Amino acid sequence: MQLKILNLKDDIIFEWINFNQFNNIEKINSNNENHLYSAIWLDGPLYWNNKYKEFLRNSNELVALKYLALKEFSIRKFSDKIKVYGISQDPNTKEYIIVIENKYYWTSGNEIIDNFIQNMQLKVDSSLHILFEWIPYNQFKDINQSNFIKTYSAIWNDGPLYYNLNDEMIDKEIKEMGELYVRDSYKKVALKYISNSQNISHDYLDKVLKDFSIKRLENNVLLYGLTQNPITKDYFMVLDGEYFVKYCVKCDKMYTNTYYEWCKPCQLNDLKKYFTNNGDERIDDLVQKMQLKINDPQDIIFEWIPYDQFNNIIEIRKGYLNTAIWKDGPLHYNKKRYIRESDKSVTLKYLNNSRNVSKKCLNKILKEYSIKRFNLNIYGISQNPITKDYIMVLNDKYFVKYCAICDKLYTNIIYKWCKPCHINCFKKNFISWTSGNEKIDYFIQEIQLKINNLFEWVPYSQFDYIEELGKYGSNKLYSAIWKNGPLYHNFKNQDFARNSNEKVALKYLGNSQNIIDNLNEILKEYSLKGLKLNIYGVSKNPITKDYIMILDKKYFEIYCIKCEKIYTDISYRWCRPCQIDYFKNNFINWTSGNEKVDNLIQEMQLKIHDPSDIIFEWIPFDQFNNIEKIGRGGFATVHSAIWKDGPLNYYKDKNEWIRDSNKKVALK
Repeated sequence: MQLKILNLKDDIIFEWINFNQFNNIEKINSNNENHLYSAIWLDGPLYWNNKYKEFLRNSNELVALKYLALKEFSIRKFSDKIKVYGISQDPNTKEYIIVIENKYYWTSGNEIIDNFIQNMQLKVDSSLHILFEWIPYNQFKDINQSNFIKTYSAIWNDGPLYYNLNDEMIDKEIKEMGELYVRDSYKKVALKYISNSQNISHDYLDKVLKDFSIKRLENNVLLYGLTQNPITKDYFMVLDGEYFVKYCVKCDKMYTNTYYEWCKPCQLNDLKKYFTNNGDERIDDLVQKMQLKINDPQDIIFEWIPYDQFNNIIEIRKGYLNTAIWKDGPLHYNKKRYIRESDKSVTLKYLNNSRNVSKKCLNKILKEYSIKRFNLNIYGISQNPITKDYIMVLNDKYFVKYCAICDKLYTNIIYKWCKPCHINCFKKNFISWTSGNEKIDYFIQEIQLKINNLFEWVPYSQFDYIEELGKYGSNKLYSAIWKNGPLYHNFKNQDFARNSNEKVALKYLGNSQNIIDNLNEILKEYSLKGLKLNIYGVSKNPITKDYIMILDKKYFEIYCIKCEKIYTDISYRWCRPCQIDYFKNNFINWTSGNEKVDNLIQEMQLKIHDPSDIIFEWIPFDQFNNIEKIGRGGFATVHSAIWKDGPLNYYKDKNEWIRDSNKKVALK
């Protein structure tokens, strides 16, 4: 047999094995012809170790001892046949024994069970799959009855087989022997009763095991295999110990929410004891349907709430909105059961003339609210016993999101700002002012109804310290102090206030017949450029009759006062068009005496794009002091010198070009 070896690295070394090498000999099965035992081979089989370049032994190897002809076995390590390690002899019976691999040699003693396990093993097609197996009952210790019917907790001594994914950590010699499957010993498991029938069918096993999985990383509880109690003959499935954490004790179904140990079917069943019959089939049906929508332990339990449950009812909006204290309070899930949060502040929203409201209408109204926590919650429905109007019972946070005046969702929830109410305030105020021009009045009213900022007519007498800053074409620009100042929404007091003595920009628009078109163009310009420049309103100079646009003081930070264009560089308040104009106007103040050189300098100056760019210029030679020769290279001689006036630099704080005098330069 040893002469049949073809590959020292892969083939098994067939050998004579003394019988005293075997420990823990146990009978697996026997029939008329064959006897099969399991045993521990102390020294273990030989294998080739690449690292040490020699044969070593894999000690304490589990093997099978079988009385069979040699032709049924193979020394080829990767043959489909069972691997044979050698031959031994029982010193008592003098019978010869074949020592074979015991890795896959098992039997449940039931052909149906064996076939089922083999089929399950054939489903393994990933390293993440569990190797489903038959597990002898003597592998389990500390077997105890659990809270689940016919289910026991136990410790599996050897534990389940799993694929060792951390290949780099496996010793080379183990890897070479192909032992990539290892056992997770002393594993806590659940033994769940299946049947005590010897005629158990394949279909029945499929049915009872379908809720469990051999695939890791799935949410289902892992299924390790099957076993049988040798005394009662009961069959059990062997599940991961997570079964006791993930499954509901009452109904034996997986928890809807494992963290809270919350089971939707059981909770819906328990809610029946909280159900109060209103006597109105529409409302009872609505309550039951809303309760069926719960999918999480934090969901609100919608319920019928008798009106006498409310104390301290305060009217917010007559016949429509109230606040109250709900004595018993809403149901709240507190690990294992629902308890009530008593004396809960709530909002009562009346559904006026709702005594005959339809189911369809009720469902439509309720869609606006949610039973999900952290949303606009609805706790249930009640009824005023006098008016017979139905009432929605809402979270007390209702007025955080909804305006108490108009019951609309705030335009800005953080600041509790309601645009519809804001607009209504302006509408009521329309009659208290006039510009003297119907078209201007209408324009201001339209703007107030369209934009989110506050826009108004401002009498010219409101301006002090008016100072002219510039004139561009027919437009003039002034700065001024607005005595009362612009309106703003005081979110703390929930009303309007003014920022008095505010500096503003006054942009004259002239007395054009097309004043409305001009106003629209300016509004469009300042609102669409993303510069957040507030436009406060319109005024009129009573002497010149010119209309004036009142702008935020930020105007002076963003727009050039000379040309009214946005600064090329806002941070430096630097305007390229104005700088180019300055250089063009200054071209006549100097000359090199050479037209080509003059043209070159002018072209270079027009290339400026940034306040940090160098201003290229003609420099008279008498501007240089301390001229010294410092070197010569190629066709050029280099001198150092001090430029008396020095180059131009743009200073942000002074908004002008200033020379850096006595600058050391090189003349080439």
